[in-house]
Amino acid sequence: MANVDYFTDWSHEAIDVWLACAFEHTGELDVRAADVVLTVSGDPLVIGALRARFDVGEVTERLERRPIADWRLTKPDELRAILWTIQPYLTTTAEAVRQALEKMDKIQVRERQRRQRDHEIVALWLEDRSKASIAQALGVSYPVVTEAIERFKSGPVPPSEFARARKSSAKP
Repeated sequence: MANVDYFTDWSHEAIDVWLACAFEHTGELDVRAADVVLTVSGDPLVIGALRARFDVGEVTERLERRPIADWRLTKPDELRAILWTIQPYLTTTAEAVRQALEKMDKIQVRERQRRQRDHEIVALWLEDRSKASIAQALGVSYPVVTEAIERFKSGPVPPSEFARARKSSAKP
């Protein structure tokens, strides 16, 4: 795909309005999945220019009667930024975008709560508490505790360096 910037002389607002219009005519917002997915389809050169301009999402090409490119956004922060950018200019899809943003906010809150719970679980586990006692203390199931500990063991960043150092220094 050639790297052409069709929007060189356009103001930011003009690009935002154009993107909102393109979304209303060729876009798709999938909120049925666990996450929200935005896809805008069109001419490969134009879609490539949009991708380059906003520097988010992925572009794939397909061939129907003519070449078509799909700009797909799945990362919540990138998706939220694009939706907030086009929201003021939407008409027929404004309600769907509002609902998608609400869903994304709920997902973000739920994920933050899960991470906080996982940190609590791991902190107790690092204090050599049993999985059963952690589950009882936090009011969660044993499998939830096990999954949080497994995520911690495989994850790159421990939730509390202090708790980890304390556990390793306590061992003989």
